[in-house]
Amino acid sequence: MRKTHYWIPIIATALCAAAHAGEPLLPALPGYTLSSTKQENAAGYPEAMMERFWCTENTYCDGKAPGFDEEGHLVVEGTLAQFVFSENPTDTRLSEQAINRNLDAALRQAGAELLTAVPDSMPMHVYLLKKPGSSTWIVTEVNYSSSYKLTQIEQKEAGQLISANQLRQSIETQGFATLHINFDNNKADIRSDAAPALQEVAQLLKQDPQLRLAVQGHTDDVGTAAANKALSQRRAESVVATLVQAGIDAARLRAEGHGAEQPVQDNRSEAGRAANRRVELVKLD
Repeated sequence: MRKTHYWIPIIATALCAAAHAGEPLLPALPGYTLSSTKQENAAGYPEAMMERFWCTENTYCDGKAPGFDEEGHLVVEGTLAQFVFSENPTDTRLSEQAINRNLDAALRQAGAELLTAVPDSMPMHVYLLKKPGSSTWIVTEVNYSSSYKLTQIEQKEAGQLISANQLRQSIETQGFATLHINFDNNKADIRSDAAPALQEVAQLLKQDPQLRLAVQGHTDDVGTAAANKALSQRRAESVVATLVQAGIDAARLRAEGHGAEQPVQDNRSEAGRAANRRVELVKLD
């Protein structure tokens, strides 16, 4: 008779280095083999309308966790890949708890965040792995220790689509315009996906030679106040430098870093933090 082990040290403690769309982020656990795959574009977890996820042991996810709606369904859109791993009949079988704990250890070591909060004996868990330019939701599902499934939904970040006319209208009516520029974590380098929006800012300034702008950087409240303020200053300066390279006189621009001092939404949710990470163009007299 085969033994069923509750826990064994995991062999693969990190995400596959070469993993990309269409490949599993984690290698097979000891005693299991990849048996089937599925790929498609998805508007949420395939069984989302039937499956509700728990964000605590007593309540369903309510929309505050990224990717979930108010009913606890995982509705994030992106490129989906599903992988089923089945046990090798001649090998030692892991218990459900052992599979969950091995997967949890590997995902956490790789930097993934557990979004759901249920005991490790439960069959399904949801993690979020953020990388520069993309976010991947990973659903782990254990089937009575005979198999387990990884569902990966990858969502690419896109640059903001905005025109010079929209910027002008916002500045004329509100006195400022908001840019949501994607920066890598704790960095101030301008990424390529920000180029279209900044080209429109440069176009706006060229169309109105009298317009002067304060470029104000803002962050969420993750980290210390001093670090956030310094980071927001560097990001504002990077935007100014990019505009100067596009032919705008530096005397028409002023970089300001405000850190997390002026939030526009609640920092307790990921959606609120994302809204607070922004650059504002404020008209100067």
